[in-house]
Formats: sequence, C-alpha cells, structure tokens
Amino acid sequence: MMTDLRYPLQGNTVPFWAVPVIGIVLPCAIFGGIYFKKKNFYDLHHGILGVFFIRCS
Repeated sequence: MMTDLRYPLQGNTVPFWAVPVIGIVLPCAIFGGIYFKKKNFYDLHHGILGVFFIRCS
C-alpha cells in the first residue's frame, strides 16, 4: 500500500550550479544593494553573517 503513495523517481530538478547562487550569491547581492542604498555597514555585515551561519550550521 505504501508503494502506491511514493513520488516517482526523478532526476535533479535544480541545476547543481544554481544551488550556491540561490543560497549565497543572491542573498549577498540583495544585502549589497541595501548597503549601497542605506550606507549602513552593520546591516551588510550582520546580513552576510546570518547567511553564512545558516549555511554552515
């Protein structure tokens, strides 16, 4: 019965190169844009530290 409820096996739906872009580069680019608008280094610093803390833990 449980075999009927499984999802069919599929290949990777997200390209391998897109994972670090979406997970690290894109948020850092957003934080960088906010930094250039507000000129607040502490927001940039804490935002980047938050991204790396979540990725490394």
